[in-house]
Amino acid sequence: MERSNLAFTTVGVVVLLPLIGFLIFPLLWRAVGWVLGCYLRKKTEGRRACIVEAMEADQKAFVRKSSSKKAGDDEEWENIDSSTTGSSNNGGKGQREWDGIVGFFHPFW
Repeated sequence: MERSNLAFTTVGVVVLLPLIGFLIFPLLWRAVGWVLGCYLRKKTEGRRACIVEAMEADQKAFVRKSSSKKAGDDEEWENIDSSTTGSSNNGGKGQREWDGIVGFFHPFW
C-alpha cells in the first residue's frame, strides 16, 4: 500500500508543479505589477498635476499671443532665406562647398 501512495504523491507533484509554474506565477507577477503601478501613480500624482497645470498655462499664453498677431504675418513662411545653397543649370555641377551632413553623405562628390 505504501508504494501506491508514494506513486500517487509523485504523480500529483509532477502534475501540479507545471500548473503552479504556468498559472500561479503569472498571476503573482501581475498582482505585484498592479500594486507597483498603483504606488507609482499615487506617488507621482502631485508632480503630474503641476506639469499639467504648467502646460495649460503655456497653452493659454500661446493662444493669446497667436490671436494678437496681424493677418499679414501668415505669409511670413513664404520669405526665402538668402543663405540657402545655390542651384545649378540642368546637367551642371553645383557649388563645391557643401555644408553639414548633406554634403558629407552626398553620393556625387
